[in-house]
Amino acid sequence: MALALAACSVLIVAGWGGAQHAAQKQAPPRHDKPLSGLFKITAERSMFLKCSGSGRPTIVMDAGMGNDHHAWDGVVPALSKLTRTCAFDRAAEGLSDFDLRARTLRDSVSDLKRLLGLAGVAPPYLLVGHSFGGLETRLFASEHPRDVVGLVVVDATPTSLLDDACSITVDLCDLYRGSWASNPENVKFEVSLRQVKASRLPHIPLTVMSATNHSDPSYDARINRLFEAQWQSAQQRLAESVPGGKLQVVQGGHGIQDEHPRLVIAAIRTMLEKTR
Repeated sequence: MALALAACSVLIVAGWGGAQHAAQKQAPPRHDKPLSGLFKITAERSMFLKCSGSGRPTIVMDAGMGNDHHAWDGVVPALSKLTRTCAFDRAAEGLSDFDLRARTLRDSVSDLKRLLGLAGVAPPYLLVGHSFGGLETRLFASEHPRDVVGLVVVDATPTSLLDDACSITVDLCDLYRGSWASNPENVKFEVSLRQVKASRLPHIPLTVMSATNHSDPSYDARINRLFEAQWQSAQQRLAESVPGGKLQVVQGGHGIQDEHPRLVIAAIRTMLEKTR
């Protein structure tokens, strides 16, 4: 849906409650060299990765559908002063090659794991995912719990998105099913949602940043209110899925890292302090 914004953030749930994680820790190196380039994932295609800064854990940033590593340009310079910070392009996004096969999020997680390995970007990772990238970072943390020390999701796509839309109106249902069926990454969206639903996050520090305005001017106020209530409920459930998970509500629209980069930087900095 189209998104609009205001300003201000409110912490709804706070504290980690002494949550433990199994991620492998290591002493930060004195210097990590900048990295920017394509890495051969398969014989047919390559993926782009760019890293800057030095230290551990490494922040790995995952953009939303239809976006690439530039989605994080407003926050990477500040974060790379704190630790190693990497952003990448999923298959078919930015500088990465298109995958001719139909894909699922599990395929994307495998790609990311291989990309980081080929580039020599070793764990531990602090994952940051926006929108659709929030789904991928959740699945990555579930499948590689020993590699991940913390997770920040920035207005992540709810796993209940299609069910929620279809419960409101047939038109909204058809809109979302149709738009996701023809997504630019050739991802099987409904299969991918089931993969994330079936996964379980490890007990690591989790921050869920949730925007408050996902209104679409083509729908009336009642439909927008219902959709917004469902979105907020999904973000609350996600925050509560891990002991001590935090929900940070940010007044405004979906692109929090563009409209409120300082809030995103602050949330990641706080997470970084908790994982070192």
